[in-house]
Amino acid sequence: MKGITLESVNEAANRLLFDMDEKECQALLGELLLLRAQMEKAGDIEGLDSHEPMVYPFPCEISSLRDDVPETPLSVEGVIGHSCSIKDNQIKVPKVVG
Repeated sequence: MKGITLESVNEAANRLLFDMDEKECQALLGELLLLRAQMEKAGDIEGLDSHEPMVYPFPCEISSLRDDVPETPLSVEGVIGHSCSIKDNQIKVPKVVG
């Protein structure tokens, strides 16, 4: 397994076009080494290989989706009638992205 070094952090930053100074690379190296140590510690748990990996950390109670039940849709007039801002027969909402 390839070790994590300051040179490998600098090389990865350059390939990703990150502009990092020496202090930032040292900080990132420390975080990566800590992360690797934590992963190795988790890998040392006895019997870990005998368990199936989980996608979600808690057991999922829903194993299938329910069938759709056809219903009558709401009328356009009924929905628009409850809106305070309408433009061209559509509900106008405030802009949320700059």
